[in-house]
Amino acid sequence: FSGGVFLTAGLTHILPHVVETSMDVDHGDYPLPYALVMLGYMLIFLVERVLFHSHGHSAESEDEHATHHHGEHDHGHLGEGADKPKSNNALYNSLVILLAISFHAILAGVSLGMQTERKNVITIAVAICAHKAPAAFSIGSKFIRNGMPLTHVMVLLVIFSLVTPLGIGIGIGVGGASAIVKLVLEGLAAGTFIYVGATEITADEFETAARACSTSHDASLAPLAGHNHSKVPMDEEKNAHTHRVHAAPGRAARLGAFTAYAIGVAVILLSNLAPHAEH
Repeated sequence: FSGGVFLTAGLTHILPHVVETSMDVDHGDYPLPYALVMLGYMLIFLVERVLFHSHGHSAESEDEHATHHHGEHDHGHLGEGADKPKSNNALYNSLVILLAISFHAILAGVSLGMQTERKNVITIAVAICAHKAPAAFSIGSKFIRNGMPLTHVMVLLVIFSLVTPLGIGIGIGVGGASAIVKLVLEGLAAGTFIYVGATEITADEFETAARACSTSHDASLAPLAGHNHSKVPMDEEKNAHTHRVHAAPGRAARLGAFTAYAIGVAVILLSNLAPHAEH
């Protein structure tokens, strides 16, 4: 649902406002507003998928694959000392995910703070709330699974809850700034909304895990070459590994996710039919 809300709000509410703001800036024939939106998209892409690789399924899959490998092929060679680095790595990945999500949450807050029309404020607020609640639940669950103390989890979630109000404050603060400043910030925010709706959520909800299976399957064959004394036949190992990795959503689950996504799109499209109202 939140994916459809984010994508449609970005395209039908924030993007038109960016184009309108660009009319107060002399940019010649260059499509500056659309370039800024694309820049915002690429910036979040870089932060979440390249620099920090903050993909919830991937992080969990990597941990599962590591557990599968060590549990069935190492025969106790690693001992208890290997668990601590693995736990620290999982905790680091969770903190990185929090940082990356907080980055686009601030930009979303900036967009909300810069709005001057009541309809846009309501639409963007709904989009943020629809995404923030499941994101907070997911992050908190990751922290708890990785062994973080509950008090630390609560502190980090409070910080996460404050990043959007911080962005809203920034957006309100730049309300009297020059047109180019508002154009840049809102263009980046629009790219953020489009990225979250079109790439982040759809990838998480509809992926088939085919590439993950191929990669992890290849990785599982390498240690087997050096551990021929394994008591479990190679074919059984591969079948067990494949069965574990292929936990992709079924057709009914994908259809349900698409229906929720379409409802989110419809809600925002129908809200555009409401009377135009100012603050």
